[in-house]
Amino acid sequence: MKLLALTALALLLLASPCSAQTNRNSWVQLAWTPSTTTNTSPITYRVYWGVVSHTYTNYLSAGTNLTLNVTNLARGSTYFFAATALDIYSLESDFSSEVWWASPTQPLPPTILRIITGN
Repeated sequence: MKLLALTALALLLLASPCSAQTNRNSWVQLAWTPSTTTNTSPITYRVYWGVVSHTYTNYLSAGTNLTLNVTNLARGSTYFFAATALDIYSLESDFSSEVWWASPTQPLPPTILRIITGN
């Protein structure tokens, strides 16, 4: 028995919070529509991601939630995300459609520094 694929995975938040610490990692919040499978409740979800399209090297379980924060993403990298649904027998659906997100880079330092006056 195969679960129906998730219909959509949508990015909710595209930017990490600003900080004076420029070496902090980024994070993103993802959301998706629920699986339409009803005969094997409860449905749980996994979110997969990686730095190459359709090549997912990491995943987190979201439980029954329809949102998930993915943290510790390297600044300046592009990530690709997809989700799956699992039934009570651990049968996993196909991947949802893929979305991508480019993590913001840290700001560049000023290039001009000069003394205006002194005493």
